Parts: sequence; C-alpha cells; structure tokens
Amino acid sequence: LARKDSLFLTLLPSQFYLNQARWDIAGGSKVVYSNKYLLVQGFSLSSGLQKITAATQLQNNDESILISTENLDLGQLGTWAGLAAYQPDGRVNGTITIDKIFDDLFINANIRATDVKLGADTVGTISLIGDYDGKKKLMRLDPQTGIFRGDASVVASGNISFDTTTHQKLDGVIQFNNAPVVWASPFLTGIMSRLSGTLNGSVAFNGASYAPEMSGTVNLQNAGVHIDYTGCSYTIPSAVVNVTTRRISFGNVKLFDAYKNTATLTGHFSHNLFKNMHMHLTIASQKFEALNLTSNDNNVFYGHLIAGLDSFTIKGPFNDIKMELNNATPAAESRIYIPISSGSGDVSGYTYASFKTIGTTQEKTARKSKSKISINIDANINSLAEMHIVLDPTTGDEISAKGTGRIIMDIPPNNDIRMNGLYTIDNGTYTYTYKKLFLQKRFNLQSGSTVSFNGPFGSTTVNVDAVYKAKARLIDILNEADQAALSGNDRTDAQTRQDVDVKVKMAGYLTKPDLTFDIGLEDSHSQGTVGYRRLMLINSDPQQQVEEVSSLLLFGAFIQPDAIAGATVQSGAINSLSQALSSTTSATLTNMINRVTGNKDLSVTLNYTNYNYNDPSSLNTGNRNLIYGGLGGNFFNNRLNVEVGSTSDWGKPTSASNTSNFNITGDFRIQYQLAKSSGVRLSAFRTSDYDVTLDRDITRSGFGIGWRKSFDNFSEFFHGNKYAAKQNEELLQKVKEEEKASDSAAAKKQSGTN
Repeated sequence: LARKDSLFLTLLPSQFYLNQARWDIAGGSKVVYSNKYLLVQGFSLSSGLQKITAATQLQNNDESILISTENLDLGQLGTWAGLAAYQPDGRVNGTITIDKIFDDLFINANIRATDVKLGADTVGTISLIGDYDGKKKLMRLDPQTGIFRGDASVVASGNISFDTTTHQKLDGVIQFNNAPVVWASPFLTGIMSRLSGTLNGSVAFNGASYAPEMSGTVNLQNAGVHIDYTGCSYTIPSAVVNVTTRRISFGNVKLFDAYKNTATLTGHFSHNLFKNMHMHLTIASQKFEALNLTSNDNNVFYGHLIAGLDSFTIKGPFNDIKMELNNATPAAESRIYIPISSGSGDVSGYTYASFKTIGTTQEKTARKSKSKISINIDANINSLAEMHIVLDPTTGDEISAKGTGRIIMDIPPNNDIRMNGLYTIDNGTYTYTYKKLFLQKRFNLQSGSTVSFNGPFGSTTVNVDAVYKAKARLIDILNEADQAALSGNDRTDAQTRQDVDVKVKMAGYLTKPDLTFDIGLEDSHSQGTVGYRRLMLINSDPQQQVEEVSSLLLFGAFIQPDAIAGATVQSGAINSLSQALSSTTSATLTNMINRVTGNKDLSVTLNYTNYNYNDPSSLNTGNRNLIYGGLGGNFFNNRLNVEVGSTSDWGKPTSASNTSNFNITGDFRIQYQLAKSSGVRLSAFRTSDYDVTLDRDITRSGFGIGWRKSFDNFSEFFHGNKYAAKQNEELLQKVKEEEKASDSAAAKKQSGTN
C-alpha cells in the first residue's frame, strides 16, 4: 500500500526455495519505508532449525536494524558464497546491528560458526567480532576474532582502513598460537595432503591503506606434507618463515624423506596481500625419494625412485602448477613403471601392451581439485633403476630390465604424455604369463636390446632379443620313418634331453611389434644328425616353427609337426605369444591325451580371444578377454557325445556379478542316441556366458528330445529304414546282374576274335 511518500507492506505466510532448501516467511510482519525512515516489525525467515529475524529499533535518536541468525547451515552459506568446493559444514549464530542506516553506516557484528569442518578436516570455531565505521571507512577487529580449537588459534585484531584517499594508518596483527597446518588442507586439495605441524608467531599490518605493509615471522615445527603428484611424504623438523607484503620466504629448510634422506628446500610464495599467490620452490639433494606411486595413484606412470636431484622445482599459481625434475639420477634400488594406454580406461586397446599390478588393488578416487598440473622429468637412468614396460594388459607380458639412457618425460595437464630418449638394456627378463592356465615363462633379455621413446607412446619402438631355455629331445620331432632310420650315435643323440634355446626378437612399434622366432641348440654335438637337420627344416618354415615354440613353452618338449594339424597360425601375423599359443594349444593337448589314453575319440579345445566392444547408443566401450577350455569325446559306438568345460570372460567393463571363475566342469553338453538304428536323441546342456551388452553373466540350461534322419530322397524319408535297406539291396542286386551281363558279353567277344 502506498500513501503519499510512504510504502506500507504487510507480508502474508509464504515460502521460497533457495538451492533446493525451502524457506518459510512468517505472516504478519510489517515493513514501512519513506524518506529516511524504515520500520521493520516481526520479519522472520526459517528453514528447519535455521532462522533469520530482523527488526528496527531507535537508538540515540537514530534508527537501527537488528539482524539475528540461529543455526544457519554453513554448507548452504558456502554454496551461496561460492565455497562449495571446500565442503564447509557447521552452524552459524550471532547478531548484526546496522546503525545510521540513511547516513554513514555503522555496522557491529558478533557472529560465531561452531563445529566447523572443511571437507574431512575439523577446524573448530570461527568468530567474527568487530565493527565497521562507514564514515571513516575503517574496520576494527576485536581480539576475539579468529579460528579457535582447544589451545590452537589464529587471531586477527586491530584497525584496517579501506579509504585510499587518506593517510589513515593500518594497525593490525595476525597471531598464530599452535595453529595446525592442516587447516590449510582444503585449499591444497589435489596438490598437497597429509599436512601436519604447528605455527607460532605473528604477522603485523602497517602503513597506509593506499600502501599497506606487512611483516612478521612464523615458526614452523614438526611439519609434514605429502606431494600428491609424486606420492612422496616429507617432514620438516623446524623452519622459520618470513612474511612480507610480497613474499612468504622459507630460506634454507632441511627436508627428510621416509628413509631419513635429506634435501634442501629453498624458495618462496609471491603474493599481493595473500592474493594471486604463486609458488617458487626448489628442492635439491644427492639422495632423496622423488617418486612413490602405484598404478592406483597414477595410470600415466608410477613406481619408486630414490635419486640424486640437481633440482626439483614447483612453480606457478595453485591452479596452474608446473613441476620440473632436473637431472634425476637413481641413487638407490628403484623401480619405474611406464604404462601404455589407449585412453579407454585402465585396459589398453593395444594387443601387446599392459601393466602388472603391484600391491593391493583398490578403487581409484577422482581428484576434487580442478587445478592444472604439468610435469617435466629429465632423468639419467642407470643400473640402479629397474625399468618395467608391461606389454599386454590381458596376459601380463612384461619387460623388466636394467640399463642406461637419458629419458625426458613431459606430462601436460591432459596427461597426453610424451617421452623422448634411448634406453639400452644391460640385462633383464621378459615374463610371459598365460592367464587362466597359471603358466608363466621367463625369457632372458640380451644385452644391447633397446627401447626408443619418440614422443607419443604410439611412436615408441623396440629392438629386443630374448631367450627362453628349455630341455627337450630331438626324437620327438621325427616321424616314424625318420625314427626307424636312426642308428648308432644318431639314435642316442636324438633320445638325449639337451638344452634348447627358444629365441624371440621383438622389433618395430611397442604397441604392436613384429615377433620372429628361432630354435637353437646350445651344444654343437647334434650338428649333422637326422634330428638336427629336421630342426633346421622346421626353422625354415614359420608355421612349423611357431608350433614348436608353442609346444616348448607349454610342455617343455618338441612335438611332431603333423600332430598339430589344424592349427591356424599364419606366417608373418604373430605379434603376441598369446596369439601363437592359443592357435596351437588345442591340437597339442588333444594329441597328448590321445597318446596317453589310446582313445582317438577324445579332443581338447582351448581358445583365447581379446575383443573390443563399442555401443554408440550408450557410449559404452570395453576391452575384454575370452578363454574357453573344454574336453569332449564319443562313447558307445558314437551313440553318446559328451563335452564339459567352461568359458571365462574378463576385462572392462567389470561387473560385480562377473566372477570370471574358470571351472572345468561348469558347462556341459550331452547327447545320447536311444538306439543305433533310431534317430531319436536325448540332450541336456548348461552354459554360462558373459553378455557384454548387459555387463553380467547369463546362465542357460535345459534338456530336450530330438529326432534326426539322413535321406537322399523323399521316398527314403517317408518309407523308413527298412524300405531304404530293401531299395539298397535291390539296387545292389541290379548292379551285380549288370556287371555279370557285361562280363559275359566281353567273354563272347573275346572268343569270336580268337
């Protein structure tokens, strides 16, 4: 209602929503406003336990407005103030009195936030007690203003002027009393964590508002910090921090790593009255922990490195940090893992690249910080560091080597890693793991093998030679005719187990190298024998060569080439030992079982497949592995057919219901023919397969009865087996009569000629 120069407002019960929280406005409150006059009566807002009230009153012939708060949720206030990222929690109570509303404001505040938390860190009580004189543009902080928890506190007091046109002096101080460093944790999320230690000292504000000055000294005691992007934890027994208007200087600070190795920290934080803060820190040491990450911490690179450091610098603002590790040389036993990733999660899309998980697997947590961090590492690798390049995420193939080389690694904020340098291997192993068969074979790397990093991982090339040592007999590659022709020394040599070198050479791109093989004998006494000549023929045939390599790796023995008929290995197509072995294992196992049991009707099936899945409708992608193992056979004159086995499917995506257990009797198929002359068959089955579209295992089972009949024409189909047998007899009799007539005619013709 408006009347003359006044506005009269009476509020009815109503409500509104703010950040999904409902606020109720009490009815009956009144507001009257006119020139230099304001009346507020009974104004009240509430939301659950939260309440805000406001009312005007007359003090010293001046109008004042009193605002009271009860149990305000600090989390909601933080959202309004843009502090939601720090996850504030607590309750706010207090009063704000505003005097001289229509002249120069004078504000008096007495507000306390209790049980304050920032994320998981307990802060305590935050108090703001003081006043602001609008005429003088001067804020006065009471000594009760600050952060308090037990005997720890950060207290601010004094006068602060906001009038840059006058020479009003600043006179303020911030006092640290056993203040825990951990209070800074929420502001360093994703950069530093596990902060510990206490601060004691003071920082004074002086000068004029247009040219403020700040100075002070703070003592740091029993401090600790964890650098998230390197995984290392350091301790600082004591340090003196000098604070000025533009810098927070650390001088020379001694750091200790987890092994009590020491380093020197120098540098400072630059700032403008605590705004626009930049880090300028340098760490140097002859022996210090520089890296301690697992694959759960960082899927770009990980490992444990203790090195001599010319310098480890941390520069830039908190939201755009640049870390540089210069001339890092291993100074103790270290391990470095370099994963190869296609960008589709933890599982690489490459057929020949993987990482071996070290330690307990755990769920990876996403970083809350949106800060950009780039890392540059310049390392001179020596034999103290063991380099791990895992070649296949689905099988665990891994190169583990010691060697030398200079490697420069550049990791921008988007983790699009670049590496450059040549790594020369002195010694090491290539471990091949055949999953689900618990089979692991180890090749010895040859000195002089190299890995060349040429920028993106996809451009990395290898030139690696490795040898696997087995013991085998040459007689096992000879056929029956060759064995029968053996005599004397040839037979003795062929029947003797001797050292066999299975050599593999990996060349080309690391993501999909070309593999070539060679089978050699360590001793020369077999040269010229029948068995040796047969081995040389096998080496000249890539198909047979791969088959023999597979047999030596799987069973530690040669096998006759014709015993692996049906293997599907193609010459020039091998870039994974998994591919080579999965192509020959079924035929080799079948041959061995046939030999042991004497039953030619038994067969073994063992297949391994790596496949990718892409569903454009749901944007889901996956990289999975499938292995099938089964044993089958025919019994009772082929009337009973039995196959038992199981399928195991694992990889990404992963479901809790997808157990991937390999149970050789898990699945079965049985078919039984009731009578040999009958086409009626009984069947039963059970299968359990992973459905990638549903991301879970699907089990199917059932039984049935069927009838099968073979026929050459419809007459056979409708008249039955007896009719077909009679027709066959008549046809056979007719054929015999025709042959007899033909023989008689030929005899007469021969007689007439004579």
